[in-house]
Amino acid sequence: MVIIDAHVHLTRNSKTIPFIRYTPTELLKDMNINGIGKAIVCPNIDPYSTKIENVKRENDWIAECIKRNPKRLIGFGLTTPSTGEKMGAQEVERCIKKLEMKGIILTRTKILPIGYYVDYLTKIFEKCIELNVPILMNGNRPGWNGEDITFIAQQFPNATVIMGSMGGHNWEQFGVVEIASETTNIIFDISDCYFNPIAITRAIRIMGKKNVIWGSREPYNSQSASLKELQLAKLKRWNTPLKAVTQEEFELVAGKNIARILGLK
Repeated sequence: MVIIDAHVHLTRNSKTIPFIRYTPTELLKDMNINGIGKAIVCPNIDPYSTKIENVKRENDWIAECIKRNPKRLIGFGLTTPSTGEKMGAQEVERCIKKLEMKGIILTRTKILPIGYYVDYLTKIFEKCIELNVPILMNGNRPGWNGEDITFIAQQFPNATVIMGSMGGHNWEQFGVVEIASETTNIIFDISDCYFNPIAITRAIRIMGKKNVIWGSREPYNSQSASLKELQLAKLKRWNTPLKAVTQEEFELVAGKNIARILGLK
C-alpha cells in the first residue's frame, strides 16, 4: 500500500512565517526515510496577514512544487474569508481548476463569535461542494477548535470537512472525538496526537475506520514520530479495554481513506 501523509505545511522562505521553514527538499528526504509514498502539502503562511495577493503567491508556489514532484506531492490550496467574500471562493476555483489542486485548507483570521463565520464562509463552502473537494479546517490557534469545526460542518452537510489536528490541542479535555462523530460529513485527522497511541485507537473506534486519516502536520510535528504513534496503536495495551488497531484499519487510516476521498488511483 501507499502511505500518504495527509497534512504537511511547506514554507516558501523564512519571511513567509518567522522561524519556521520546511522545504520540498526536506519533506522528500523525510518521506524517503519514513517510507511515505505521497504527501498532501499546503502553504505555511502567517494567518493574520492573508491578503489576497499573498494567498495567491503562496498557492502558486505550492503548485510549482507539485509540478516538480507530481508523483509524490498533492496540493491543497489556501483560502480565507478575510480575502473578501467573493475572492475567497474565487481562489478556491482558481486553485482547483487552474492549479489542479485536490482540496482546500481554510484559515481563520478574525476572532469572531462562531455564528458569524457561517455567513463569511457560505460562498467558499458552496464552491467546494460544487467542485467536490474537501476542506481542511486546522484545529489549532489561531485556527478553529473541534466545536467550531463541528458546528460549521453541520451547516454545510454536503461538504467534506477534514477536522485537522484532532480538533486542537485540547481535544481530549473537551471530548472532541465524540462531538465530531455525531456529524456524518467530518473526516478526523489524527495529526497532533502526541505520544498517545491509545487516543488514535479511540478515535478509530468512535469515528469509524473509514472516517479517520493520518497526517504529521510537519514542520510542527515529526513525521517519523507521528507515523510511529499510528504503528504503535496496533499493539494491544494492558491499560485500555479497546481492541488494538488491525492491519486493515492501519492501511485505511495511513493512506487508503484519503486516497478514496480525493479519488486518487
